[in-house]
Amino acid sequence: MEQRTIDDGELRQWIDEWGEESHDDILASDDEADIANRILEHHTHGEYPDDVDWNDAWESLRSIIEPALEHVHGFFPDGAETLARYVREIDMGIDPDTGEDLERAAIEEPAFRTSFRIRAMADADPEDEPALDKVIQAADADYRHDVISGGDVARADWRNAAAYEWRRLMLEPHAPTDPVSDVSALAVIAVSMRYAPDATRAMIATDVLGPDLPTMGGLRDIIGTPERDVPVDTLITDLVGQWPDATPDRDTLTDRDHAAWRILSPIQQNAPAPVEGHIYGLLGMLDHVEYLGRTGETGRMHAERALRFDPSDRFASAVLDTAPTADGSTGLAELADIAQDRGTIR
Repeated sequence: MEQRTIDDGELRQWIDEWGEESHDDILASDDEADIANRILEHHTHGEYPDDVDWNDAWESLRSIIEPALEHVHGFFPDGAETLARYVREIDMGIDPDTGEDLERAAIEEPAFRTSFRIRAMADADPEDEPALDKVIQAADADYRHDVISGGDVARADWRNAAAYEWRRLMLEPHAPTDPVSDVSALAVIAVSMRYAPDATRAMIATDVLGPDLPTMGGLRDIIGTPERDVPVDTLITDLVGQWPDATPDRDTLTDRDHAAWRILSPIQQNAPAPVEGHIYGLLGMLDHVEYLGRTGETGRMHAERALRFDPSDRFASAVLDTAPTADGSTGLAELADIAQDRGTIR
């Protein structure tokens, strides 16, 4: 039987219908294939007649959705309508982030581009540090610009820089309450936390929770791990198992935890919501291991909060699968309310 090919115009109509009717969430783990599957399911209600080339339709949907999905970061509650709008805007040559004409923006791209550090200082007052949230925004823009131009090489450079800044700030002499004043370093770490959350958090967890400090090369190896390959499910067991008798030294972990928090706290307060959620997931793991042997209420509290930002947060899930409640239970049994409360924190 000769199969009919669905043209792009009809597929875009399906995307619009899905956006208007489905109220689907966009998860941090979703890629264009996941979204294409949902659109097909919404349109066909699970029935796929033999006279249509559904594989071609699926591939075409993926190619239409991919550029729009690049503008969605982290968990996006009820995000189908917005993603469908992004698809329309890109088709009309409009940048969803800025509303500017994409072709004109490309023509007007300056021959040079100052770094985010320079742009942050350009309108700052020396009596007052550049605002961290503004520096993070500028660094985020630089990262996206660099990745568009340099691809995987640029991604690796940014991740390696984040590993360097993390180690440098952790080794920086400080009193327990001293804030980190290097906003540029914090911004680099924040960007890595946004675009490589599992690899970045695994690097930090290993640096804080393991008995021996990793080498600089070791940190870069961890942060360079592809997101899907980060062994989050076994990370707690692996790190705890490295300590003598699988018993972490509480004093050592407390000191490292405090050093880490002086870095993570300003990032959490100033970075976009996805990063805030990622940090809650990481804090859940840090607190769970630090208070190992007790009930895991502190770790679970952070993990539950992380899941309100992103229900697919792997660090939060790993903590909940390991940290017991007061009655000794683990897992998601007590988190039914999150399904009703998700995405409402910010």
